[in-house]
Formats: sequence, structure tokens, C-alpha cells
Amino acid sequence: MAGAFARTITAPIERIKLMLQLQGSLSSSNINIINNNNQQLNSWTVCRHIYTTEGGLTAFWRGNTPNVLRHAGGAALNFMLMDWYKSKSIIIISPIIAMTRQIISAFLSGGLAGGTTTTLLYPIEFMRTRLALDTGSSNRVYPRGMRDVFHSIWKTDGIRGMYQGYGIALTGIIIYRALHLGGYDA
Repeated sequence: MAGAFARTITAPIERIKLMLQLQGSLSSSNINIINNNNQQLNSWTVCRHIYTTEGGLTAFWRGNTPNVLRHAGGAALNFMLMDWYKSKSIIIISPIIAMTRQIISAFLSGGLAGGTTTTLLYPIEFMRTRLALDTGSSNRVYPRGMRDVFHSIWKTDGIRGMYQGYGIALTGIIIYRALHLGGYDA
């Protein structure tokens, strides 16, 4: 709950950050329309643009629902799966010395927990990014939110479309979670 609350409070910052990171990379994005001089935009310009062209204050939380689901679900799954994988990995690597076994088990379990969580929640992360970049008030690609994103991607690309960029994300999270969760546990 704390993670969901924190994500909701910081959603406007995340939305502005995503738009600034991707400015100039999406030709259909409204963020490019306000940037007539092709200069780097600042946070306040993007903030004013979101407020005035996308329907006021609530526009800052566009894409927040999948972000909250991803964060809250990710935290819960990572810790639950870490313990489950650790109980299984101790059995598998039991012949090794006790101390080494626990350290290997911690890192292995952390990586596996991160990989499993990413596999389960990646479509939500993908939808969050699409929603956060769907700007404007009248020309949105996904006016009904997550439902529109899902149906659009499913219709054109099937389940594979929900996993665009998955391979590199999986590689990165396995290493990150092995070091983060495994290192903490070890």
C-alpha cells in the first residue's frame, strides 16, 4: 500500500519525466507540437502543456493505474518469489558448503524472483509507457486507457506485442534483482 500511495503521489513527476525523455523521438506526440524551435523543453513547459491541453489536473495521472499495479504487484511478487526460489535452490545446491550455499541461494533466488515478476508484469509496464505518452485531449490513441491499449496491441500483434523490449528488460532485471535482493539477503 505504501508503494501504491507513493507512486500515485509522484505520478505527475513520472509523467513529465517520460515526456521529457522521449521528446523529439515520437513524431506524432503533442510534446513536439509545443516545441516549435526544436529546443530542449523544460519541466515547467511540459507541465503547462499537460494541464492546458489534456484536461487539467487529472491529466497528470494518465497511466498511473498500470504503474501502481506494476509497482505494488512487483514488490509483493519479488519478496514472495524470493523466499520460494530460495527454499527450492537450497535443496538443489545442498552438497555445497553451508555458507557458500546460502550466498549462492540468495543471489540465484533474487535473480529468479526478478525474472518471474518481470515476465508476469511486463505487459502492465508496456501499457503504462504507452498511456503516459498518449498526449492531447481530442486526438488520443487510447482514450479509454488500459483497455484501449490492450485491445489495440492484441489486435495488431497478439500477445507478442505486449512483450516488445522484453528480452533486454528481462536480462537487466535478473542481474539487478540478483544483486539487489540477493545481496541484501546474503
